[in-house]
Amino acid sequence: MKQIQIGILKIDSGKLLLCDPLYLEDWQKESRPTKREYIHTKTEQIFTYGTDFQNYSDKIGDKTIKQLIQDGTLKLRDVENNNDFSYHAITQKLSKLGFAQFDFSNENPGKAVSILSDDGEYPVFAELEEDKLIKVWIDFS
Repeated sequence: MKQIQIGILKIDSGKLLLCDPLYLEDWQKESRPTKREYIHTKTEQIFTYGTDFQNYSDKIGDKTIKQLIQDGTLKLRDVENNNDFSYHAITQKLSKLGFAQFDFSNENPGKAVSILSDDGEYPVFAELEEDKLIKVWIDFS
């Protein structure tokens, strides 16, 4: 068996989508999420993206929204999103588990979405056996 680096994966959204490109036609483009709400864990106040804040660098007190989410002060609330295969639906579903399975309109299995801890560039490797690709992986360390 032979292992080689086959490229670099650049991630800017903190997310990775794995799917057969044939099903990308099912991808739903939307200009903004249906609704993204966060609850303050101490005060139980609700903060809605697009209404109470426009950007994750906006501040509540001396911390940004992003910092409050990262330290657990703000938690994403369950809000129904009718778009099953869109960037915003993926973001909403990933916030709970860090990964999710999505089905395209034809319910074809085998696609998954994963969230990463950091944006960046990550090496992609392949394992070959007799010049046949048998494994691909990404090193996120």
